Amino acid sequence: MREYVKCIGALHGIVFWRVVLIALPPLWLVLPVLQFISIVPVVLVFAWLCQKHTVIVVTNHRVTIKRGLFRIVQMNLSQIESVDVVRPYIGMMFNYGTVTIYGTGGRSERVDTVADPFRLQHLCG
Repeated sequence: MREYVKCIGALHGIVFWRVVLIALPPLWLVLPVLQFISIVPVVLVFAWLCQKHTVIVVTNHRVTIKRGLFRIVQMNLSQIESVDVVRPYIGMMFNYGTVTIYGTGGRSERVDTVADPFRLQHLCG
């Protein structure tokens, strides 16, 4: 049987706000204003790179999770035991959540801030 792509998942745009709201306020207290303003673009570029280089591909045979340039994890659909989705309250409003894929042998892979996580759960499980 030929392999075809059923779904391509990505990180939600909330990644930018999480980085800004969680990582930057402590820096505001420590650094002077000019240093703080020069760090903001670096942090936003880091969040953008995380979003662009994290992809979840679900085919009819396997799930492939690509993070960054070098980390690629593949699991056959027959080896997936369960797929859990956890969404915080704000995740329910903006439709994102954490997807954890549990495979046989205790192997698991967790991806945070996935856009439309229940679609991935339905296709993987």
